[in-house]
Amino acid sequence: MADTILEALQQKLTSHLRKYGEASRKTASAHNMIGNHHFRQKSFEPALASYRKALRCFELLSAKRNSASMDILVAIATTLGNIGTVCWRTGKINDAVEALEEAVFMIDQDSEGDSAEVANLCYTLGMAKSLSNDFQGAIECFAKMKRILLSQSNPSNVEIARAVDAMGKVRLRQGDAASAIRMHLDALRLKRKALGQRNTSVVQTELNLAAAYQSHGAPEDALSVLKGAQSTRKILMRREEDRERRRALAADLSDTMRVITELTREIAQKQGSGSSMLMIEEEKEIMM
Repeated sequence: MADTILEALQQKLTSHLRKYGEASRKTASAHNMIGNHHFRQKSFEPALASYRKALRCFELLSAKRNSASMDILVAIATTLGNIGTVCWRTGKINDAVEALEEAVFMIDQDSEGDSAEVANLCYTLGMAKSLSNDFQGAIECFAKMKRILLSQSNPSNVEIARAVDAMGKVRLRQGDAASAIRMHLDALRLKRKALGQRNTSVVQTELNLAAAYQSHGAPEDALSVLKGAQSTRKILMRREEDRERRRALAADLSDTMRVITELTREIAQKQGSGSSMLMIEEEKEIMM
């Protein structure tokens, strides 16, 4: 089956190349749109090739003008961010960090750099630094993201929570479970306020919190949080109409159930009461 969306995007690119040439923002944007389409299809190599062509167009445009306006700098930084994201997703962590650091540096040179674009770039750079085991660098990126968001006139609680949640995960990797717990609790409070309880993003933070509790030697607290996450996932699964997403939620539920079973055994052994009865009926319900 032909990819009609890709065909339309390529036709637009051809038209822009013919009319404006390579040194054009419209041509660069067309390359970026094609890259975005490939990225959504998980075709990462074609996406990377398209993003690099977009970057080349912006560079030619800047050279043609002998300078780059702030909007062009932001566009270049965004394209570098796209390149960095693809590199991160394909395991090229050093390349990702290099591209993302350049992107953040470019926008940071302007007084208007505290924007949503910089916040998003800081998040992606933080993730890449975390994967490269530069934990302090990752924390600094997430903290900068939070600081930028808080400086905005109408900050997004969800985005702030995303930054705080990410910091918590890094703190846990550093072995500081106590700090991770505080951060995940803060992120959970913000997400619940903005999204309510029955939301997949809220559930993910609950799972992060449970992992931190477990690492901190508090299996009872971890178990309590996981049971809440499990209940929410059941509701979300029943409401989900898409078959593939429903299957994914069922698989997630099964994984959560296994952890709950392990924690239940751990607590029972800790209390000296032997093995507890497994929740067989609950497991059956999950697998339906």
